[in-house]
Amino acid sequence: MKKVIITGGNSGIGYQAAKQLAEKGWSVTLFCRRKEAAEQACEKIWVRVMFLLILRLHNVLIV
Repeated sequence: MKKVIITGGNSGIGYQAAKQLAEKGWSVTLFCRRKEAAEQACEKIWVRVMFLLILRLHNVLIV
């Protein structure tokens, strides 16, 4: 299984890329800033394997 990490996967180009790759069987990891928007994107894409990571990048020393 191919794997991909997509930033901003809850909307726009990132969302469309995540959706299309997931439909092709890729393992998709989304990096998103807002939990609610990310969860909605995961529900809409509705795939077998979806990893969701919520990032808090206001202070890069924490990451």
